[in-house]
Amino acid sequence: MKLKHKSFTLKRDHDTVLLQYTGDKESFPVKFIRNRPISAVKSEISILHATENKELVYIGLEETLDEKIQSIIDEEIEKSYFIPVITKINSIITRFGIHYWDVETNYGPKVFLLRSPAQSIEWKTETHCMLKDTMGVYFEIPDCSSMDTLSQSIMHRII
Repeated sequence: MKLKHKSFTLKRDHDTVLLQYTGDKESFPVKFIRNRPISAVKSEISILHATENKELVYIGLEETLDEKIQSIIDEEIEKSYFIPVITKINSIITRFGIHYWDVETNYGPKVFLLRSPAQSIEWKTETHCMLKDTMGVYFEIPDCSSMDTLSQSIMHRII
């Protein structure tokens, strides 16, 4: 696929990612943002100048990038868009319309609140869902059917 922008390279300089257009000597510190909702796993990406917030590169879904560049982008996006994956549901307690979730995630144990499951849970497929807690933090359950029986039972009582 032909790129819709100048070709470029990315490199790390300690905690900073630098973008350099092919043939140029100057490099720019950059940051990465998704151009679609956070629940879109693969989305279009903009690479912005880190201090000027000016778009330097737009990467569409159909574009294939060099493996090293793609790896840097994926790592930086993961840092920016923190989404814990729920691996087990210990309990869900409901009090006054608020659902208190006690779960295990890939980042350790978490407790969070949901107001209305119908509004706070977005189903991507029959078994994959994204949850948004009262603080605006997203959680993901990639496959409800692969969770342990107790977790599935607890979740089905609420939904």
